[in-house]
Amino acid sequence: MESGAIRPSDRARACRMAYRTLLAMGRRELPVDVVGILGRCRGTRVMSYSEAGQVLGQSVYGIAGALPSVQACTMVYEYGGTRLRIVLYNDDVCFGNRGSRRWSLAHELGHIVLGHREDGWAAEGEANCFAQHLLCPRPLLEVLPVPGEDLVRVAFGLSGEAARIALREAGRRSGLVDEGTRQAVLDFYGVGEGSTWSDVLSPIQRGAAQRRGGILL
Repeated sequence: MESGAIRPSDRARACRMAYRTLLAMGRRELPVDVVGILGRCRGTRVMSYSEAGQVLGQSVYGIAGALPSVQACTMVYEYGGTRLRIVLYNDDVCFGNRGSRRWSLAHELGHIVLGHREDGWAAEGEANCFAQHLLCPRPLLEVLPVPGEDLVRVAFGLSGEAARIALREAGRRSGLVDEGTRQAVLDFYGVGEGSTWSDVLSPIQRGAAQRRGGILL
């Protein structure tokens, strides 16, 4: 993205667009398929640093050092009047786990969906807000029995840090999620009064959560 003038961060819009993207996906499984959503964005391709390294004949470390971020970034090109994007992410285990990679991809998706063309704290804050709500829909945490960190990690495919932030933020009604959106998300996942985490997790996830000590109430 290009540098530009400082502007205020619009977290409410970022939150709203995250849930609009989630509901438009049409698939209720968890964790949210971030790569699949990126693949549906016109003119967008997802590529790992390893894949880019094979194409360019460089190591992952060489690619990471040459790009704006060691975690993930989006390269934008104009070709024949068409805007093309390559979303690159670091797949080397030394640079993070699966949860952190999913967050980085959701962050880049946020930049795309929100139409960011400039860099700065406002755009970064909005992209983080988008990723947080897309990966870990707040209404589920507010309605389902209070989970532990391990269960949140398994259910939403988050890193430990992101899971802790999600649990902390779930206890605060920030007002970013309006009642209509909240109910739409609950209906999307088939969650209502009396629902438990068993109703939204796959058998594999339930087994993983139980092995980690998660409690499914």
